[in-house]
Amino acid sequence: MVLEQDLRLALPEEGCALLLGSRQGQGWELHWVWPCLNRWQPRQERLNRFAVDPAELVAAQKWARAKGWLLLGAAHSHPQGEPQPSATDCEWAWEGQLMLIWALEAEQWRAWWLEPTPGGLRPRALDLGG
Repeated sequence: MVLEQDLRLALPEEGCALLLGSRQGQGWELHWVWPCLNRWQPRQERLNRFAVDPAELVAAQKWARAKGWLLLGAAHSHPQGEPQPSATDCEWAWEGQLMLIWALEAEQWRAWWLEPTPGGLRPRALDLGG
């Protein structure tokens, strides 16, 4: 609920946050959500694009590392459309990233694991268990 509220604050632009936690075998344990400002340029494209400020990313990683945690991935909103990764989302992602997407219109969350393929990263849907 807190993450959803943070993403709503960015409307009508896409909102974003970093997901910090630890890996537990084949799964993850989310410990902290680090809300971020959308720094995509040009600004008018923030309606359907997001970028985390590099300084904010480094600060979050240092803070997480001091706690023995990892950067698991990112969460962001799709103010319009479905909660599935766009081609741009996959292009900017990294292998093994956890991606949470909240679709405003559908009021729906989806989780994705980004797997490597010969043509780039392919999102695989994850069960959120609820």
